Amino acid sequence: MQSLYGIIPPMTTPFDDNEDVNLGMLQAEAKHLVENAKIHGIAVGGSTGEGHTLTTEELRQTVGTVCDATDGKVPIIAGIIVDSTRQAIERAKAVAD
Repeated sequence: MQSLYGIIPPMTTPFDDNEDVNLGMLQAEAKHLVENAKIHGIAVGGSTGEGHTLTTEELRQTVGTVCDATDGKVPIIAGIIVDSTRQAIERAKAVAD
């Protein structure tokens, strides 16, 4: 289990012209935050990251992309912004791995 401390910024979620998540830009942003900004963790898909507008699959993709980009160097916090317990459980299971 990783401890949380220091600077853990919320990431924005980049979208393309079709309103799809731009995973390439997301990956580049995550790498920049770890390698250049020297942050201690990242919050993905929170309120700054349009978490309430993402589908469960989009949240899974964004969290997975950031996890891959950061290669375990910092803790990743998945934003789960939903209106019901059922939705929260669905999303938590979707990003658990």
